[in-house]
Amino acid sequence: MASTLTYTLRKASSATATTATDLRRGSLTLVKPDGTITLETPNCLAYTVRGTVPHLTPDNLRLLPCEAVQITLEQFFEEASPSSLKYPGGLHKFLHMEVRPSLFSLPPLRYSLPNLSTPTSHSSHLRDPTSHHPTVSANTDKFVSVTTHGGVRQVTSGLYAEVMSAYQPDVLVSLADVVMDERPSLKRVRKSVDRTGKWLDEALKARKVDIQCVRRIGTTHIFAVLVGSHIKDERIRAAQMAATRGVGGFVLNAHGLGTTAQERVDHLKVSLVEVPEEKPRVAYGFGRPEDVLVAVANGLDLFDS
Repeated sequence: MASTLTYTLRKASSATATTATDLRRGSLTLVKPDGTITLETPNCLAYTVRGTVPHLTPDNLRLLPCEAVQITLEQFFEEASPSSLKYPGGLHKFLHMEVRPSLFSLPPLRYSLPNLSTPTSHSSHLRDPTSHHPTVSANTDKFVSVTTHGGVRQVTSGLYAEVMSAYQPDVLVSLADVVMDERPSLKRVRKSVDRTGKWLDEALKARKVDIQCVRRIGTTHIFAVLVGSHIKDERIRAAQMAATRGVGGFVLNAHGLGTTAQERVDHLKVSLVEVPEEKPRVAYGFGRPEDVLVAVANGLDLFDS
């Protein structure tokens, strides 16, 4: 039985939302052979360190109403050859979370992979959403640079597919070239959009073509990252490109897009207009509770805690 991921939109965003009943609401449901989880949105993903929620063991976590956690890939890449890649059974078993279905996503630069599970959901990302390192080594057409305690690692699209095949995620946030500079040039942003679109296509192709990937991640649900920095036309181009790919959801990074939550949301809304409302939206860069409320009021669904 293949896993299925569905998002049910119960209430669309209202441009004139003034009360809780006017806000966007829905539910994200992951069905796997070993269980089902329904995550009501808006909601948040619990932060983890090397796959563990700080101060909580997996058995204690099961007793809490924690519906989603995120797992940061860069924390597993401190070694050149991570032991977790060699462990049989995927990352769920490696982290002793095999009793639940998991929803993993590998968001771009400085994210974690999302992973949903029963009764808790989990998420993982390439870079830690709590770490904002604009001085990290530059990305290229071939790789994304990731800063770890063991030094800078270069993550290629091929390595990304290998990681996902070994970890066996349910949701994959595709590799992306997220621009961390506050005011990048138009040329740099265009490169970011082109690279991100190319890596998204490669992830989709790997899922369909490669026999090993089909066996391991053939039922992986891919989330696309909407890039474009502060440039409106590039945000529109990136969103339109992702919207035509038939992905399961969208990821937006608000780091570096303004000093206030409203400024950051205004940039992200340029992207949201171009993508289907019935797909979930994951957002990073809204750290304070009041910032999350602003983002919720503007149609975003899931957040890093």
